Amino acid sequence: FGESFDNASSNKNSFQIEIFFNGIIRLSYLDIHLRDGLVGLSPGQGVPSDFSETDFSDIALCGSSEGSSTETQAAIVAFHVAPNGNDTSGNGSARAPWKTITKAMSSLAEQGTPTAPVAIQLAEGTYTEKVVFSPHIQLRGSSTSQRDASIIMPAASLLNAGDAVVQGATNTAIKNLAIVLPNNPPDDITLLRIDDVAMQVENVLLNGRDANGSTGVEISHENSS
Repeated sequence: FGESFDNASSNKNSFQIEIFFNGIIRLSYLDIHLRDGLVGLSPGQGVPSDFSETDFSDIALCGSSEGSSTETQAAIVAFHVAPNGNDTSGNGSARAPWKTITKAMSSLAEQGTPTAPVAIQLAEGTYTEKVVFSPHIQLRGSSTSQRDASIIMPAASLLNAGDAVVQGATNTAIKNLAIVLPNNPPDDITLLRIDDVAMQVENVLLNGRDANGSTGVEISHENSS
């Protein structure tokens, strides 16, 4: 809906509703002037008892200022993963998180775009898996002050010599977590591999446990950054 007028004034409202094949519904707001509307999702039986109102005037802008030629970006939508989640019955919401990062990456593989990436928010705990990023996804740990609150540490049986624990992809980010090798891993393991892609790395703890030939970050090809 672009520049839709409300009945009482000439104010314009621009917003978007997206429904994805995996059942996820995303609401994005570009410019809202209507001040007495109620927008959200519910079973259709009135206002939910746990409804919490959001005042858009208290939220910072997520795009460029007026007159800029830069395309306005939508707010980043976050999906949730927790060690006690469920990859079968979960849907990536805070109330029904997925269990593994792998499930989240595969479910969101087609959701992010260069101007509207999506985020995977990790709960506190240890994730015993290798991670291969899908494009346009941010992976965020549970705490900005305690990097080892969310840990990626695959079982040694999942690793082969020369593997990477985390493999980046184009337009991705990894933040506020720890990548740790298990005890007795194979030789020549790389904790984070950035191969011909652009990836943001912020506040990440790398622990190779002094394993033979282990590498913290491997960056290859001239287009990597």
